Amino acid sequence: MQELGLALSGGGSRAIAFHRGTVRALNELGLVEALDVVSTVSGGSVFGAAWMCALAAGENTVTFLDRLQPVLTRGFIWPALLSLRALQIFLPHRNRTHRLAETFDELLTGGHPLAYLPVRPQLCLNATVLNHGAVGRFSRNGFSCQSVGTRLEGGSYPENPVPVTVGFAAAASAAFPFGLPPLTLPARYLEAFEDPIRDHHQLVLTDGGVLENLGVQLLLRSRRFGTRNIIVSDAGTAEVAWRPTVWGRAKSFGAFALSADTLSQLLAVMNDKQNKSMREIVMHEVGSLDPPEADRSLWFVRIDQTWNRFLQGIPLHQRRLIAGGKDMTPPVSAGAEEVSKFLGKHGVELSQISQRYRAMGGDDAVARANAIRTQFTGLHADTLALLERHAAWQVHACHAVYGGFEHIAAKPKA
Repeated sequence: MQELGLALSGGGSRAIAFHRGTVRALNELGLVEALDVVSTVSGGSVFGAAWMCALAAGENTVTFLDRLQPVLTRGFIWPALLSLRALQIFLPHRNRTHRLAETFDELLTGGHPLAYLPVRPQLCLNATVLNHGAVGRFSRNGFSCQSVGTRLEGGSYPENPVPVTVGFAAAASAAFPFGLPPLTLPARYLEAFEDPIRDHHQLVLTDGGVLENLGVQLLLRSRRFGTRNIIVSDAGTAEVAWRPTVWGRAKSFGAFALSADTLSQLLAVMNDKQNKSMREIVMHEVGSLDPPEADRSLWFVRIDQTWNRFLQGIPLHQRRLIAGGKDMTPPVSAGAEEVSKFLGKHGVELSQISQRYRAMGGDDAVARANAIRTQFTGLHADTLALLERHAAWQVHACHAVYGGFEHIAAKPKA
């Protein structure tokens, strides 16, 4: 098991902008150099692919993050459409997602093969294999998936070198099924298929968020990519009430239009349900709800995080740790003000971070951030700034409350 992993969730351009704030804050704290694995899904895969290609090219993280702004302002839809290459989607075996993959390569990843990715941190882009509902993983060594090849002695499946670009892998991970058709990997590029896909001729790949939108299962359970400590940057959809609208139905046409709005929301509800379940699994397995039996740490940076929710969410075992092992800590039911006073009493200084939260716009700003659409359209500069600041204050707050992995950052890396 490796030491420190970063999970970057799905969420389209919103996720890319949010992760931009997470990574900028991690860089300010000197923790980017400590990362061993970056696990990504959907919009997080687009960000992770671009970031790792920039590092492989010798570009530093701050320069990359600054360079990303005009790309996010313009978005990916118009660059994909305003090109003669867009006409290729009418050719056999081509679709909109192929064009999006080309756009990612043109704007962010340079058309490089997977082998171009850096050795460290290891990038793993997670997709869903529709053939048998398994996770498919792209990394610098190729593609791996359950039932593709014989399981290795250590328990992992072999990594198959495949002739695809980093942009293709990012698009496969980001192919949200309601708007982007799946991509395929022919069997000739892969080791022999085992049951239950033994007689299949290709793998059909769609958005990794269909199975798990946080990108964190890999860090929790993978023998090849698992890490002891985990940072999650979660830009997924917040829990909000919904009602059907005429406009929602009008966005599509034909017989399918009668159910398009409902099906879209059904996908969102299913995705939110598994996100909620996965967050609870992560909290339990890492030990943030139960007394930690293993030496694991977790930071959760969430788009629906408010100041009060962050304070009230500090688990009891962490409060006892802050209090030097004493049981005289605020209960889980304590209000944010009581928890804040307790932290201040024990030397956890959050006043500057609280000022950053208020300067961002407080709870109203969090509500605005959650209302931003999770598509690959362009985002206004003010929106980009909001998402970046929203992620950054949480990273600094986690550093103050949970510790900063300094022991990991100080270790020499190969």
